[in-house]
Amino acid sequence: MTDAGTDYATRYEVAALRRELRELKLYVGQLALRRSVDARLGVLLSAIFAAVGDSVWTAADVSTLAVLPGRGVLAEALAPLVRDRGGLRSLGKALARAAGHNVNGYRLAQVGTDRAGALWQVTRV
Repeated sequence: MTDAGTDYATRYEVAALRRELRELKLYVGQLALRRSVDARLGVLLSAIFAAVGDSVWTAADVSTLAVLPGRGVLAEALAPLVRDRGGLRSLGKALARAAGHNVNGYRLAQVGTDRAGALWQVTRV
């Protein structure tokens, strides 16, 4: 191979390695974000289960419960999800993403809908 051909091949390989490194960094970032979200959801599901057991509820029900006296743990678990994402609709979307997954020993399931929105249930696994 000529020097120009070797130089071209080397530049091509370096470019390919840079692309692969960018993809790996993105993947690692997504994993870190997922762990953070899973940790928040785990705390939230535990607090919801402590507050309502395995009964059926809506995001609005849980939000209302969180402001009652003696529900500080639930309010603290709910606050970052609602504050960071902008309200009950965002909370509902976060719950929808978590539905069907086991998180910290709890499983969240959407069990139906009504005029108030999605109906949720947390169970232990």
